[in-house]
Amino acid sequence: MHKRFDEFILMKHKEYSKLDFVVLSWLQQRIGLNNSIKDFHQTEAAEALGSNQSNISRSLNKLRKDGIITRDKYNKYSFNRKYIRFAFDDEGKKQAKARESEPRDGDENDQPSSASL
Repeated sequence: MHKRFDEFILMKHKEYSKLDFVVLSWLQQRIGLNNSIKDFHQTEAAEALGSNQSNISRSLNKLRKDGIITRDKYNKYSFNRKYIRFAFDDEGKKQAKARESEPRDGDENDQPSSASL
């Protein structure tokens, strides 16, 4: 699931940095029941990912702004169901496959190739 989910994100949001994808991948590894993300502190994520808390915060805010993850009033994160569902349906498969053959915009160093995801 993770590779296709990341391909969908690449397809929809070209402005993501490499760290944004690393944070997304780290969150995917923490997925629990009902698309919830196991509790974590931003400093924990920063240490695990070799970054700092402010960069992790920016990445989380970008993912929230784009509706990929949500945060409730108790600061619990979860994945938005429409993005999870899209990763499994036939339309998502078709769009991800078509996206793989398209040239990428921007600096290749800022965005991982779908092969590396």
